[in-house]
Amino acid sequence: MDNHIVTIYMRVLLVVLFCSVFMSCNWTTKEQEFNISSYNNKSKDTAIQYQNGYVNLFSTSATKKSINKEIITHIDTVSILVLINSQYGNSQYSIQKLNYYQTGAKSIEILLEDRQVAYLSLPRLGDVKNFSVNNILETHSGFKVKANWGGGNYFYSRDFFFDFTEGRFYLTKVVNRFYNHSEDKEIETIVDVIPARIIDTNTIMDHIRNE
Repeated sequence: MDNHIVTIYMRVLLVVLFCSVFMSCNWTTKEQEFNISSYNNKSKDTAIQYQNGYVNLFSTSATKKSINKEIITHIDTVSILVLINSQYGNSQYSIQKLNYYQTGAKSIEILLEDRQVAYLSLPRLGDVKNFSVNNILETHSGFKVKANWGGGNYFYSRDFFFDFTEGRFYLTKVVNRFYNHSEDKEIETIVDVIPARIIDTNTIMDHIRNE
């Protein structure tokens, strides 16, 4: 009788051990699946992962082939601004600031729904000293981009104003500021862009220069 009880007890232990190993393997699979889960994304070729305040875009075709290998495309969406003013009607425009890890490139993209309609290149890390886009804000007529750079005694900033006209965004004004730290002096100049410049890749880059 005692031997029979011991046998039953050993079998129960083996079943519990097997279940524990199985559940552990299944949980690992779920974690891996989460890394390529698509959240509210209309493209079949891209998956999005929300992590630590960032949005990481992955090539689903590459990830599905080898889920444990290094991800091919890694983009951080630093900020997203959805435009809500009445001039856009039923169209949903959004402004995204992106960082591309593999190339070091940075950009601002204007999307209509999920389709890119305009693209602004930004300086890469090291091309312009301490360059940063501090904010992207909606205005009554479109949006503005606030950027600065510099160091030591000389600091520069730009406010780029983009207006929405007949379904497209145009650069209409640039506010330039230069600050001399040793003299504690700031100079501000306002440049009206005439004619207004439709957004292209170099719209911002053409105005990033030291006085």
